[in-house]
Amino acid sequence: MTSGETIRWHGPFVGGRILLPEGHFSGIAKQSVSDELMLGRLGFAGDLQADTRQHGGPERAVCVYPLAAYRHWAGIYPRRADDFVPGAFGENLCCEGIDEAEACVGDRWQLGEAILEISQPRTPCWKLSQHLELPDLSKRIVQTGRGSGWLCRVIQSGPVAANAPLRLVQHHPARMSIARLWQLTISAAPDPTALAQAGQLDVLAPAWRNRLQDRQRLLERAGR
Repeated sequence: MTSGETIRWHGPFVGGRILLPEGHFSGIAKQSVSDELMLGRLGFAGDLQADTRQHGGPERAVCVYPLAAYRHWAGIYPRRADDFVPGAFGENLCCEGIDEAEACVGDRWQLGEAILEISQPRTPCWKLSQHLELPDLSKRIVQTGRGSGWLCRVIQSGPVAANAPLRLVQHHPARMSIARLWQLTISAAPDPTALAQAGQLDVLAPAWRNRLQDRQRLLERAGR
């Protein structure tokens, strides 16, 4: 994908509702909105998060999910294939033509008058499994890194119409992809140089930098 290329997207998806049967509130069950929405530092107007310790905030303002991952999950769970449609994973934007192997931390996109910057992989919580009634779904994502999606910070606020173009405006020179970050996290023997570089990447969200730095220290101790 080259700078200036336009990405087709679905959404925006915002909101939240009660998840049954336990009755937990969650922002994962979102609805598509056709009206123009303001996209600010904390995300789209009208979007909700129940647990702000784990979701939302400036480093997790916008959740993006690749359409290709839905096709992957339809193959894993063929009886539920009709459920894997844009918005089903609680994302704000569902994008075509890009996935975790190509989306890189620090890449910037323009959406309407707003500018987004990829900040980190999305780490799914148990509510994703509950929402879709697939008990092993979140575990599969964490164990493989496949179909995670990613999160963005908002560099420039602005209004976003439902038909606004989404355009890649800047590649980050480190080219550290979401897929690569997951590989460094879950591999039994990650590349130590890449692990160290990722742990010092200033455009990577602090929580993920800390995670990778902790992993590097543990592996260094184990190798002594």
